[in-house]
Amino acid sequence: MIAFGNLKKYIASRIDVVVLSDVFTNKSPANNFTNYIVITFPSSSFDNIIQENWMIQIDFWKKSDVDNVDSTDIQLDVENVKSCLNNSYDTQIDGFYRCYIEFESEIPDPDPSVYHYQQRYQVKVY
Repeated sequence: MIAFGNLKKYIASRIDVVVLSDVFTNKSPANNFTNYIVITFPSSSFDNIIQENWMIQIDFWKKSDVDNVDSTDIQLDVENVKSCLNNSYDTQIDGFYRCYIEFESEIPDPDPSVYHYQQRYQVKVY
């Protein structure tokens, strides 16, 4: 079965090759004014845990120096990630996993110069 640390690397690598935005795990650098994606595993608390089901949260962000952000490029990343992960599986040397989307939506931000979109996936590890 795939260990948690390896699963994080596999998911981040899959996303990184299909998007134009910068990809970070856990959080982005402060004052990041570009398009970026943050991948977190909210249902996990320890790096050395091996379990069968994980939740992955993917937050897509765009910060701009103007109000009414054009989200076209972020929406392209959203669709590319969805095509890459939803109803997919990946085989690795230490096991394989399947991904299913559970949630996706725009998340309103009080700052009109920030665009935020979120997806959540259920990941089953074998």
